[in-house]
Amino acid sequence: MAIKAEVPYNTLYAIVKRKSSRVDTETLIKIAKALGVQLRDLTDTSIWEEFDKQYPDMGENVARFEAVTAYLKEMGFSVDFAPEGEEGESYSAALGKDEHTAVFTQTEFEELQAGAKEAIEGRFYKKVLEQQKKK
Repeated sequence: MAIKAEVPYNTLYAIVKRKSSRVDTETLIKIAKALGVQLRDLTDTSIWEEFDKQYPDMGENVARFEAVTAYLKEMGFSVDFAPEGEEGESYSAALGKDEHTAVFTQTEFEELQAGAKEAIEGRFYKKVLEQQKKK
């Protein structure tokens, strides 16, 4: 089993004999594939619990992503995303407005968001300081 799952024998022994509760998700996935079963069958958890463990910030990231997309659309941009890479591990974002299109890599799109956040925060704090000086 250790060879088929490509998991060190010591690790497999610790999981089975010592009933180790701290097992890396990637290791469990390898074992499940080697056994021909679903991961949830090994861990007795739902697929969503597994997903939440592996990606704890996903809900927050999706909400932020949707908010940014809605904001861009509100400003008159069209927004289209396309998966990139062999397994869609990243994306590109095509923004369009006034018959022009610009395609951003995932990193560039994240930098665009960060720049917008910095600009808004900068103007916000500038206004706060102006108002404090008036008092």
